[in-house]
Amino acid sequence: MEIGQTYTVYVRVLSNEEWLGAWAPVQARLEWLHLDAHTALFTLLDNDLTEEDEYAFWQSGTLLLARQEEREWWVEVGVEEPTYPRYTSS
Repeated sequence: MEIGQTYTVYVRVLSNEEWLGAWAPVQARLEWLHLDAHTALFTLLDNDLTEEDEYAFWQSGTLLLARQEEREWWVEVGVEEPTYPRYTSS
């Protein structure tokens, strides 16, 4: 695996905001790979997804923490770009 390359990772598919055990493949860029090669950080790429798709993570730019099992990457958690204004102290 190479940093900066695109890989398929799997995110949870939701139904009414609850996970029922289904996974969906999405494309993400590898940002960091742990020395054990079973934990990695990815950035979600533009997959033409919207909120209506009911994926746990769908916004392009979301940082994803994934674990590898059976040669596939499964997303555990993600951090989305904030949608609120950023405040700075003056």
